[in-house]
Amino acid sequence: MNYLKFLILLLPVPFLFHFYEYEQHVRNQDASFLFVGFVFFIILSGIISSHVKSVTVVILTIFQTLISLYLASNFIENDTYWFKPFDRDKVIIIFSVLYFLGQLVVRMIVNRVKRSPVKNKF
Repeated sequence: MNYLKFLILLLPVPFLFHFYEYEQHVRNQDASFLFVGFVFFIILSGIISSHVKSVTVVILTIFQTLISLYLASNFIENDTYWFKPFDRDKVIIIFSVLYFLGQLVVRMIVNRVKRSPVKNKF
């Protein structure tokens, strides 16, 4: 089960986000599930990261960012028109930071709920 947690935390979500977005742009189609999928993975990884040590989450996030950068360099064209005002790699890093911050917020909420005592009002 621990391997599954690590695999989910290592998913290159920033790459998948931009790969889906860019492919839909190339096809002149709307990326309808983009935001919903991104928020879903933030919540899922935040819940899972609440069961893992903080140092491990940071290390896995660094590896996940490196994996995303590698995949983006191989599968997403560095289209300067699409990735204005930044280039592809900077956009991937920015979304990795946003993804990590979202994870931390969900992790904090989950940990706070786990620690709060349940009061029975009956």
